[in-house]
Amino acid sequence: MYLDEKSALARLGNNKKLYIMLLNNFKDDKSYMSLKESFKMGDTKKSVLNAHSIKGVSANLSLLTLYEEASKIEEQLKNNEIDMDAIDALGAVIDATNSEIDKYLAENG
Repeated sequence: MYLDEKSALARLGNNKKLYIMLLNNFKDDKSYMSLKESFKMGDTKKSVLNAHSIKGVSANLSLLTLYEEASKIEEQLKNNEIDMDAIDALGAVIDATNSEIDKYLAENG
């Protein structure tokens, strides 16, 4: 499940307008691009921070699949057990999540 509206709205005091605004903001987030760049440059500390940022935002917005993937990436980075394929896989999950957000916004925004 990419998007759990019920859980997110409960976290946001059932403020659907705020949820829609936050989903739109998420689509503009640059943390993934920064993660890719820092990983390519070998900056593990910055990579972990970017993965953590993606994990936190996805948790707050109840973007469940993305949260799970970002959590894995963060741990793999901390343990130095990751390669670019894993980073790219996170990008694919972000793309799929953005597609679900687009559908949600088209129906609710």
